Amino acid sequence: MKSVFTRLFTIGTAKAADAAQAEKVVVFNKCIYATILLFIPNMAYEAYLDLPYTVVIDASFCFILVFAFLFNTSGHYLWARNLAIVSANLVLLSGNYAEGIAAGNYLIYLPLVVLFSLLVRAKEEKRLIIVLVLLTTGCISLCIFACPQYSTIQEIAPAVYRTMFAGNLCLAFILTVLFTWLGAVISIEREQQMRKAKELAEESTRVKSMFLSNMSHELRTPLNSIIGTANLLLDEEWLPAQKEHLDVLKYSSRHILTLVNDILDFNKIDAGKMELQLKPVNLYQLLTQTEAVFAHQFEAKNLAFLAEKDAALDTWIFADETRLTQVLNNLLGNALKFTQKGQVRLSAAITLVKSDSIDVQFTIADTGIGIPQNKQNSIFESFNQADTNTNRQYGGTGLGLTISKKIVAAMGGDLSVRSRVGEGSAFYFSLPFKRGNLQSPYIKPETRTKPEPLTGMRVLIAEDNLINMRVARKFLQAWDITVVEAVNGLEAVDKTRAATFDLLLLDLEMPEMDGYDALRVIRTFNTHTPAIAFSAAMFANIKIHLEEKGFTDFISKPFRPEELYQKIKQYRQPS
Repeated sequence: MKSVFTRLFTIGTAKAADAAQAEKVVVFNKCIYATILLFIPNMAYEAYLDLPYTVVIDASFCFILVFAFLFNTSGHYLWARNLAIVSANLVLLSGNYAEGIAAGNYLIYLPLVVLFSLLVRAKEEKRLIIVLVLLTTGCISLCIFACPQYSTIQEIAPAVYRTMFAGNLCLAFILTVLFTWLGAVISIEREQQMRKAKELAEESTRVKSMFLSNMSHELRTPLNSIIGTANLLLDEEWLPAQKEHLDVLKYSSRHILTLVNDILDFNKIDAGKMELQLKPVNLYQLLTQTEAVFAHQFEAKNLAFLAEKDAALDTWIFADETRLTQVLNNLLGNALKFTQKGQVRLSAAITLVKSDSIDVQFTIADTGIGIPQNKQNSIFESFNQADTNTNRQYGGTGLGLTISKKIVAAMGGDLSVRSRVGEGSAFYFSLPFKRGNLQSPYIKPETRTKPEPLTGMRVLIAEDNLINMRVARKFLQAWDITVVEAVNGLEAVDKTRAATFDLLLLDLEMPEMDGYDALRVIRTFNTHTPAIAFSAAMFANIKIHLEEKGFTDFISKPFRPEELYQKIKQYRQPS
């Protein structure tokens, strides 16, 4: 029986343009069925009372509703709704003329208003709604003020009149209850649909995050081997003819890593899970390091690279160094990519000084291809570039500027652009920074070509990927570290139980026993040895998650040798 009603209610939904329209088709069908089913016994009752004019009026109304139903199921939704509303008003008005105001027919307007308000799209059909409201208001006014007190069309005996009055009131009451219940059911159904849609969206987000995390692990694992091997080859003796090939290998692998990071960062920011890690940062040193990273790349492309840094920036402020560097790298990388001749300028200057904070204006200007005026807003949208030819010629995901703009916004600024086609572009933003309480060193530390040996350190590496193990071992041995290897979590537990180590490097994804379980067991008999999670997996709040699992720190794959060195040196015990 339920399936029969379901098929009746859903007649015509196949022609709906979308789910919202299909829902309105179902609501309209239910209203038509309910109204006709109530009016049929009412007509029989009126025929029993010998009121032919009222029977004709009600029968005409049901006949018009059938036409409205046919319009609705054939896809003419606007015609169907308007025909039902107009005919309901005219039928009620004529019924009051035939019966007289005391019959109480105007009370039926309450459920009709409730009913048809469910079928209206207020934002899209304002003028039509005004016309229909005026029509309904006019008919109600005529029923109340202009209809005769007693019928002038048909003779109605006083006893019949009282019976008819009670019957009409009952009908109005039943219709009111019915349509109120119908409205409540529709509201509940919509709420359930919204809840299901929300659950589906959350599940989709969770699945997407898990997929990206897994893809990150699968991509980063071989990338770690490629980048690590390239770094090892560059540190060893090589023929001059090999240098160019090694540079291409290193650049290409890091370019792939940048694309992977962009997608992961966009997913994290889009989910609202990006958190700024504010730490003391020397802005002048940060800018100097950024300048050093790009200087060789601009030189190789025969582009002038100018870095204009305010001397007053040689101070300590609180900022997320990683995110700020990411923004500068994205903007400088774009300037490098889209500039074929001329120069690129990085400038940073203090624009406002307060007792506890400073405002700094950053500008990255180039003499590249430029951006058309009508595209200068869309370039900040996800997966969007100024021109499809740009993507084919220069590559990229179209996420760099989107991520940069959102990071700058999270820091309290706004990333903007000035550009003219053929003349270049200038990206600029201003950020407020709280002052730090550290002082800049009077003597800058000497830059070393080779890191200080970490002689005497014993490090356990648990890694199931033999290539990654080989790469990590090479670097650690180059730093004069004693390395002990484990190929899974069980072996790591056994070796930690049998010997003493200064540091544990544990991969999270291993056979037999993963890094989480291995550390959980190790912590039952060893609570003091620092443990660094060494993994290609990336997900939101990973550092907090790992700290809760007992890890001391985290380093992601692919790793930068200098970053791995600093992490290990940080946990070196005094002699």
